Amino acid sequence: SEVSGRNRFSVISNNILYDNMIGARLEEETTNVTVNSNVCINNNMHGIFVFSSSYNQVSSNVCTGNGFNGIHVQKLTGRLVPELNTITGNTCTKNNGFGIALYGARRNIITSNNVSDNNVNTNVIGGGIGLHYTDDTASERNLITNNNMVAYNGLDQYGVYTDNTANAGNKISDNMFEGQRIAMTNVDRINNRVNDNSGFVTERFGQTSIAPGSTSVQVIHGLSIPPYNGELQLTPSSPIVTNYWLSNINEASFTINIAQASSDIIYFNWSAS
Repeated sequence: SEVSGRNRFSVISNNILYDNMIGARLEEETTNVTVNSNVCINNNMHGIFVFSSSYNQVSSNVCTGNGFNGIHVQKLTGRLVPELNTITGNTCTKNNGFGIALYGARRNIITSNNVSDNNVNTNVIGGGIGLHYTDDTASERNLITNNNMVAYNGLDQYGVYTDNTANAGNKISDNMFEGQRIAMTNVDRINNRVNDNSGFVTERFGQTSIAPGSTSVQVIHGLSIPPYNGELQLTPSSPIVTNYWLSNINEASFTINIAQASSDIIYFNWSAS
């Protein structure tokens, strides 16, 4: 099934689309089209392809067993940037690549989808949701929230993957990650907002102490990725008359140091994100 270019206010609904090159394709400049409640299975490339189109809704579809991605949104060379599409309530499983993939796409809403058990072809990069840079265009300012990315089969390489630090301004929050070899990778947390995800810890806090006569303590932070130095907040909670600083910030821990040992216990409150 295919909707040709510049189609508007159409509905593709309740179809079984299988063994095609692509299940459902929204051609260039398609707007305000709804693709919902379709089953797209075993297509050679993608289950649903949104090609340089905007303001469309892709909802409540099942995309499984497709040769590349379940739902694929892409800007092609010299064409319009796909933006402000809403992709919600879809089940994208057992596709060879990603459940949902964005290529040079901006300001799209990816919410409440089940994107589990993808990356069936382990020879390619794949997993839950992919953000890609293409045709000198970043995938930026997209909202990725409340999606279920559980790798029951253990094949998914990534929950969320991005191939370029230029993919910035995305908000990735309130998602469920479980079973991926890497829950999230290459996501620049300075330029993207990543918070409140289950299975991918990005915020922790606690209290620790430096023992009398010591000048440092190692703290296990429990984050899924190393915190940035500027995102580690340290506050003495007992009197201190010497300088203190952080060092050895890595995937598992960081170290709090003081310039001079004390005869008393020195307590610190810390928060990391």
